[in-house]
Amino acid sequence: MEDQEIQLQVKRVTEKLMALYRLQEHFRRSLPELVLHETDMQLWEEQMKSMTNSSLHFKSIDGLNHQHEGTDQHFPGAQEGGSKQPIPLTLTLGHSNNAVYLSFV
Repeated sequence: MEDQEIQLQVKRVTEKLMALYRLQEHFRRSLPELVLHETDMQLWEEQMKSMTNSSLHFKSIDGLNHQHEGTDQHFPGAQEGGSKQPIPLTLTLGHSNNAVYLSFV
């Protein structure tokens, strides 16, 4: 009779130890990925914070664009003999050290 009680107690302890082992292994496998996601989220958060002040730059670009549209009136040759095809313009926006860089290609 005592032998069955001991076996039952050993089984209960073993089950608890196995559950703890499985949890430990789950954390061991999952933790690096979670840390990577947290790092990515922090990076994205910093990028969003740096973009909050860039509305001034976009307003400046918009103002330059409106100035460019008005240059056709200042150059009469551009209206008469020039083609009306738009000039391709690519805007690249980057940031580093809390500064925003704009380049046009």
